[in-house]
Amino acid sequence: MSREYTEAKRAYNHAYYIAHKEQGKARRKIYEAGRREQRRAHDKEYRLLNRDKIIAYQNAHRLQHNANNKAYRDAHRDEIHRKSRISWLKTNYGITPEIYEALLLEQGDGCAVCGSSKWRGKNNRPIIDHDHRTGRIRGIVCHGCNIALGYVHDNPQLAIALAIYLQDFSKKHLDHATDPVGKEPPRAVNAGR
Repeated sequence: MSREYTEAKRAYNHAYYIAHKEQGKARRKIYEAGRREQRRAHDKEYRLLNRDKIIAYQNAHRLQHNANNKAYRDAHRDEIHRKSRISWLKTNYGITPEIYEALLLEQGDGCAVCGSSKWRGKNNRPIIDHDHRTGRIRGIVCHGCNIALGYVHDNPQLAIALAIYLQDFSKKHLDHATDPVGKEPPRAVNAGR
């Protein structure tokens, strides 16, 4: 073949590719979708037929594989954390990190119950509070408020009863700091800890 013919053929192929780019992509997508099932079936069959060989290879290279995984995790720690956080929010609550940040900002960057911005507890992180029956997000709370919500079993009447109980105690004992004899009232053994 002459050089001119080769150059002309290359130019024609390139022009054709540019003109029919979207059609080519669609054909490749259909082809790959059909091949995907064939590949899965072939891979499954291969794994069944070569199970011992695969296990022997994995055992022989386990230390190197673990070292490679550790090196990758160490080098990409922030990216892995970000992606797992995105996945966790999406899987468990159906929200994105942007929606989470907007919820937190809407609450003034503090707990929806007590307003504190000190996120004590597990991982020192805010906790997404949600209705366990419907799955709807109620707000973002601190660890202590989340525990309190759990203890009252998400029952508003019980929470109100607890608040009344605490108010009554405070009123009664702030007015009478000592008993009639003039002694301090009895205290719990672990009070003040």
